[in-house]
Amino acid sequence: MERTMRCPSNGGSSPRPGNFPRHHPARRQPRPGALRVLAELGVEVNGTIITVKGGGRPVNRFLDWPGPKVRCDDKVSPKDGSPPGCIVDGHTANVTLHRSLYKGAAVAYEWAQKNLTGQFGTPRHLLNRWFVDPLDPEAESRRALTCDRGKFKFPRGATGIPNDSCDEYPFAKSTQGGNEGELCIDITPREVGGMWDVANVTVDRGTPPNAPCIRAHVDEKDNSAAGSEFGRAVTSDRIMQGEAFEVIIDA
Repeated sequence: MERTMRCPSNGGSSPRPGNFPRHHPARRQPRPGALRVLAELGVEVNGTIITVKGGGRPVNRFLDWPGPKVRCDDKVSPKDGSPPGCIVDGHTANVTLHRSLYKGAAVAYEWAQKNLTGQFGTPRHLLNRWFVDPLDPEAESRRALTCDRGKFKFPRGATGIPNDSCDEYPFAKSTQGGNEGELCIDITPREVGGMWDVANVTVDRGTPPNAPCIRAHVDEKDNSAAGSEFGRAVTSDRIMQGEAFEVIIDA
């Protein structure tokens, strides 16, 4: 269901169009058939506006400024009962991960974006949230295909990372993830001089830049924390199944 409505304000001073949130070029496209409500907020002014220039002449008695469109839904996480929420429609969803918080996990994703030709999760190569399998809602099978099956099972502990785990990218919960492990490049991000940086990543196995994935030696705590942040972003940014999103890595 889709509905568009106008929501006029009552009274108040004259607003400026520039005060509205900026619309980004990529448009949010929810999963076909998903229930949603699309509301366009607007401001209507009925009165006399005195201009500063021109001797105070009254102009534009009736103004109507269209505002941002707000999309509301309750379909983001069906298995969790999906609490309803709203976002400004018309911008690209994103998952933002800080190196200072997610350490090796964030650096591994950044390395993949900068070194693989797929540039997964960047503005021109967005990821898409996968269509959740009701029999495997946590994508364990997709993750296992990347990390634990086949002739190149991920060698946990091989590079000296404490509490080592297999952190895959693109995410298992993206349509671009769930690749066979033997196709991936194995890497180890390291902290050097108190800094987490892609310059300190070592390549342990595989070199082709057109590889579809990486598997990184990452402390389990950081791996899990990054996964939790992805889940929070899905809810807060209302990332529907199949919808595109950007992965942003910053300080």
